[in-house]
Amino acid sequence: MVVALRRLTKIGVIGGNYAGIGFVDSILDEADLNKYNIKVKVFDKRQGFCHLMGITRALVDQDYCNSIWRNHTELKWYNNPNVQFKYDTVTRVTKNTIETKSGESEEFDFIVVATGYDRGAPVWPESSTKETYLKEFSGYRTKIESSSSVVVVGAGAVGVELAADIKSHYPEKKVTLVHSRALPIVGPFSDKFRNRVIEELKTVGVETLFENRVLAESKREENGKEVYHLKTNQGVELTADLVFNCIGPGKPVTNILDLESTEEFPLLDKYNLVKVRPTMQLANPKYSHIFAIGDINDWQEIKLAGAAMYQGYYAAQNIVKILDNESDECEEKKVLENYPNYPPSLILFMGEKHGVGELESGIMETEAVIKLSGGDMRLKDCTESSFI
Repeated sequence: MVVALRRLTKIGVIGGNYAGIGFVDSILDEADLNKYNIKVKVFDKRQGFCHLMGITRALVDQDYCNSIWRNHTELKWYNNPNVQFKYDTVTRVTKNTIETKSGESEEFDFIVVATGYDRGAPVWPESSTKETYLKEFSGYRTKIESSSSVVVVGAGAVGVELAADIKSHYPEKKVTLVHSRALPIVGPFSDKFRNRVIEELKTVGVETLFENRVLAESKREENGKEVYHLKTNQGVELTADLVFNCIGPGKPVTNILDLESTEEFPLLDKYNLVKVRPTMQLANPKYSHIFAIGDINDWQEIKLAGAAMYQGYYAAQNIVKILDNESDECEEKKVLENYPNYPPSLILFMGEKHGVGELESGIMETEAVIKLSGGDMRLKDCTESSFI
């Protein structure tokens, strides 16, 4: 029996971190790329995966900083002839085309957008190679080490973890966490959890200044060094050798999408997140071959690394089902899978010896958090199935 060769299917993936890598992992598990005649091309300006869950620890711990960047060449499937990487910045996405800064333009049958948020330095590496990333973070570490006082503005997850990591690693430094609300952490979490976060911050030694919004920040040279001056809406004035601004979730990288937006099917919501169906396809049926996964879509759940990888799995499943339905061998149409939502949770690693979390089942206390972290802020959990 001769099996007809399927037509070539080209899949363009934009983004090579949690969601993008999760998608490629899953498409390789779901389909024999040779049998399906699938070619995957991953676009990313970075030449590696960065475990952003641990980025605040990387700012204070050199060895850990080195460990959380894994070059894409270390991926188990890097040498798969059906998967290719293009290290370039994507500048435009049309219905079937991906364009890059270098001038490349290529057509694809499916496009998977996994660009994530741009949260800005230093909690989002600006570097594109491991060598430059290590230099970049060495510079941040030097600034922290040379400062006797540090102010972190914004008590979201990143701000809380950053303040705790700095104070835990450098207990002699004064670390102050400033926040505009009465309690830290936004989102669907209990006040019990938020108050436990405050308790853990105090245990670590972080000073908190809540219900104070920073209105003005300036930098002056005093006694031969730069000093930051901050003033809040409550009239509180602060000085510090170093300030980290951790306000807001960052900007979703969706400005590259040059796609039709209509009243019936708007492309983006008011937060510039891509509107998707439960299948992770774009809401507009005209773009059912385009998937948006991870932080950039409007799916109503907490933006987590695990959720991004999970959405990649469903996008991969559904692309394979679409290809099966288009095949001459298809006898019964397959129904696309709806993404079931990642279990709502938030776990904060607050230095190496402290932490607190909230799951559907309730509060997770320090001992359980530290055990879950595996000593590496879940680096192994997020990489062992993908990397050598």
